[in-house]
Amino acid sequence: MKRQLIYYMVLAFAMWGVMASAQAPKLVVGRVLDKAAFDSERKQIPFSSDVEIYVYVFNTIAEAEDVYREMQKDTVNFFHEGFYVIPDINGYYSTTLPENGALLVKVGIAKPVLEKVDGRSEITTYVDMGHMLENVLVVAPRKVMDALPEVVDQFGNLIVLNNAKVAVPKQYGKRNARMIVMPYVVNHNRKDTLCYRVPRVYDGKEFRLSQNRWTGFDQENNDPLEKYVIKDEILDENNRTYTWSDTVVLPNASDNFQVFAQVNFEDYLGTYHNQTIALSSRYPRKPLRFLEYDLSEYSLDPDKYEERAKRELRTGVEDVSLSFVIGKAQLDPSNPENDRELKRLNSKLLDIINGESSKLKELHISSVSSPDGSYASNSALAARRLEYAKKLIFSMLPREAMKRVYTYTENASRVASWEEVAQLLEQDSLLQAATAIRDVIAANPGRHDAQSLAIKKLPEYNKVIKDYLPKLRTMKCEYVAEVFRALTPEEIMYRYEKDPDYRSGRKQFELYEYWNLFKMVKDPAELEVLYKRAYDFSRELNAEKKPWILAANNLAVSYLKRDTIDLSLLEPFIDRATRSCNVERTKGRVTEIVNVEEVVANQLVMYLKANDFRNASILAQMLPDVPKYEELIAFTYCLGGYYKITPDLSQDEIQKRSRYFQIVQQSSPLNNVVMCLAMNTAAWTSRAAEEVKKLPLDDARTHYLKAIIYLRQGDAGYMNAQQSLLECFRLDKSFISVAETDGEIGEDFFKETMEMYELNQEMLNGGASAGY
Repeated sequence: MKRQLIYYMVLAFAMWGVMASAQAPKLVVGRVLDKAAFDSERKQIPFSSDVEIYVYVFNTIAEAEDVYREMQKDTVNFFHEGFYVIPDINGYYSTTLPENGALLVKVGIAKPVLEKVDGRSEITTYVDMGHMLENVLVVAPRKVMDALPEVVDQFGNLIVLNNAKVAVPKQYGKRNARMIVMPYVVNHNRKDTLCYRVPRVYDGKEFRLSQNRWTGFDQENNDPLEKYVIKDEILDENNRTYTWSDTVVLPNASDNFQVFAQVNFEDYLGTYHNQTIALSSRYPRKPLRFLEYDLSEYSLDPDKYEERAKRELRTGVEDVSLSFVIGKAQLDPSNPENDRELKRLNSKLLDIINGESSKLKELHISSVSSPDGSYASNSALAARRLEYAKKLIFSMLPREAMKRVYTYTENASRVASWEEVAQLLEQDSLLQAATAIRDVIAANPGRHDAQSLAIKKLPEYNKVIKDYLPKLRTMKCEYVAEVFRALTPEEIMYRYEKDPDYRSGRKQFELYEYWNLFKMVKDPAELEVLYKRAYDFSRELNAEKKPWILAANNLAVSYLKRDTIDLSLLEPFIDRATRSCNVERTKGRVTEIVNVEEVVANQLVMYLKANDFRNASILAQMLPDVPKYEELIAFTYCLGGYYKITPDLSQDEIQKRSRYFQIVQQSSPLNNVVMCLAMNTAAWTSRAAEEVKKLPLDDARTHYLKAIIYLRQGDAGYMNAQQSLLECFRLDKSFISVAETDGEIGEDFFKETMEMYELNQEMLNGGASAGY
């Protein structure tokens, strides 16, 4: 018995070990492909970019199966609030989840596909979308089915339809008929249809039974509208209202959008009624339009992203001069410069030879004798001095190093000319002596010895000329070295300031040089140009790799400071399949940080400035919940509309939304009023009425918010609302265009208020008409 107990304990621990291992998160790479295209063409073809694809991620199969059952009930409108990833244009995605986890792949209005991971690291999912309905606009006389279209809330570029409805009168609903509702969105500014939403189909019981027989009891494959049928709602002769919710992503937040629907009623004889209805009012509510907030920018620590210096070839040439005893091939011991020059030369040459990144390439020694005396004897003296200098200098250097040095020198030894003496005198303004020498040269052209005899007889010879001759009794040593080293910061800055090619961008700096310039250049406009040049250069270096993150983030910060948006700039550095920031990922010998938090935060700010709150909310979930980002995350949640508490939310989500709501509400007195009104309930509106008293009366926004509060009181607040809106217009005329398209104000109320405003303007202007 004891032995059996031990066996079961060992088995239990083994099982636990397997389960613990299976729950360790692993990277899974997947791809979503079009099944119909694969079946017909036998090719792996992804869905087009206009098809919405969500891959929901679950840690357990049981959780995925629960959502899968709920999703099957309504494949058109169901949206799960959990974590999901969106594949790229080629259908690829990646995420991390346990080996015993599961994925739910939802493509458009197609049925969801449940994928159990089962230890797989690569998953390919084929989804059958069936046959899409063509977009058809039926022109017919418009009859109002629903007297009051829903006044929807718009958050940035999102229109949120809550309980969009189609009210069907008794004469249109029949048990043997089908109702097809085709919602679509209109852009009133462009007078064009923006997009069609997923259709909704409602069948009568008898119509469905007949249709099932007509399709050979295979309605799913033979009825093209079957996938859009709402199974738990039927069409009949009773007065019914059919409702649903939808969220529409708009291309921008400024144009005026409205949701309509084309409704068709048909039986087996054909269409017996059709009409267009408005599902939303033309002017939505924008509850957070007056929210005030300051979006910060987040810089990276440059020392963490320093680029390694690139060593380059630097070639230099230096002269070393030695003086000799008159008439001899030996150094002048009375000249201390000889010793200093030799030591300096020796030190430099040895530094080059012994340096790790340098090499002595050439060493050229030349000897010069003065012109006084016989040319032949002077020439021989120059040659002897040259040999003496070679032995002296070559002996200072290692023999092995000298084998690799090029030493040939053309015209290595020579006799200086009397013209060179005249030039030396001329440099010191001894013009009389220089002229006398040139007269002798002119009288004896090409005859060096004759020139020497004649010049020695000149009265200036002993006074001036002979003192300059030692300057021409010299030996020169020139060397050429290759030195591979990086430029110093001072040299980089000098190149930037002084070299027009580098300054203009015709020549490119290396990345480490840009890194130094980022720290040294102070002008913001110049820095932005450098950030852009460095970013573009880093992309050219290797198109397959990511750009230089420091240059990209610096450029993003510079853009944000002047309200410029470029959503493509930081996107390459963000992996949405990774749920958090600052994640270390190793590929071979390279370790990179995925989702650097400052980069994610700046991209989030970019999305907020672009009014794209959907993408902003995804990034907000990645950021660490720390004080540094607390307010940014809170405003992102609220601006995206994620502040209301609904029964379907988890307790954690409720607490999170409540906390973020309070952060934004308490950020300023104005935001307090705005958030109270955004809740759009009687209790919160009453609270807003108290808080609005704390706002300044000389601010047009105060009176605009008062007008909204009074309008929510119905007829009792009508006159006060009108007076408040008139005072708002008086303080700031720009609010006229705001109120004109505000669903809170309403068209009729706005027109009446404008009539009063124009009348007041006429009275103020002495009867002259005034418009807006």
